[in-house]
Amino acid sequence: VPSSGSSGGLLMAWDSSVGAGQDLTASKYHISIRISSTSSNSAYIITTVYAPCDAHERQAFFEAMDSTVQAVSEPWMVIGDFNMYRFTEEKISWAR
Repeated sequence: VPSSGSSGGLLMAWDSSVGAGQDLTASKYHISIRISSTSSNSAYIITTVYAPCDAHERQAFFEAMDSTVQAVSEPWMVIGDFNMYRFTEEKISWAR
């Protein structure tokens, strides 16, 4: 997924000797790939996320992730940067 200016962007790569990848879903916030093992009948989904920093874009992010949930039937791993925090103290402020 291309970056927006100097931020964002996603790239997913894997070792084709271990598994074959198939695009499942993608948006400006995530990429989901189904990996099928080359040594067994197992398959799993990997989703990599770069969520928006702006609160007004979060609804679109959650809608994109919801559409991914609908497409998942194998074991699923979600990794990445969700750009969210529960408490104000968790936010890193570089301008102190």
